[in-house]
Amino acid sequence: MPSGGVQRVLGVGGGAAGCETLMSVLTQLRKQRPDIDWQGHLLTAANALLPEAGRLPRWLTRRALSQAGITIHVEQRGEALVEGGVTTQDGTRIEADIVLWATGAIGHSWLASTELPLDKHHFIQVENTLEVTGQPTIFAAGDCAALTPALPNAGVYAVRMGPHLADNLRRACHGEPLLPWQPPERVLALIGTGDGRAIASRGGFGVSGRWVWQWKKRIDARFIARFNPPFEG
Repeated sequence: MPSGGVQRVLGVGGGAAGCETLMSVLTQLRKQRPDIDWQGHLLTAANALLPEAGRLPRWLTRRALSQAGITIHVEQRGEALVEGGVTTQDGTRIEADIVLWATGAIGHSWLASTELPLDKHHFIQVENTLEVTGQPTIFAAGDCAALTPALPNAGVYAVRMGPHLADNLRRACHGEPLLPWQPPERVLALIGTGDGRAIASRGGFGVSGRWVWQWKKRIDARFIARFNPPFEG
């Protein structure tokens, strides 16, 4: 890539993943190629960033994006990846050299060919016991499961469902009554801003700083370490 040029990096999706990924990627690109003018843009179909977060976390995230020189385009749904950019729901073409796609999840297409009850996003409808609605011998948990009321597709919910699912599977095998799963009312979200800082969000509470980034790294490292067996040399 020649020096002195302009490169547009476009993030599609205004959730936590979309914001964090775009800021982190831009930071690394600017560090590795300071001779290039890296311009950041973010598309979100909603009328605000992090629509499920409180006002303060949304403000902190918008401030971090602004400090990173990222232009935010609200109520612009990315519809398709095309040569040289992205088209939106109204046919507008937004040029980009790099596209980071981090929009909301939908269920796998093969689920539509089954007789499992699905919601409008093709996720499997389940009871609070994690049994599939109308099919009590089948269980579903994690991002593929849709409870009522609906939960965000966040890993923290999937992780917390796991032990309860295992318990109810054991109960089902022994003919014992199943227990309902109660999702937490508020969960902690930690969003890296790419500059050695992070934003902590829980309900309407929000705070940012370098210490939050160090906190996030410790939490992530501890979680990953649970799945890495000790090395035996």
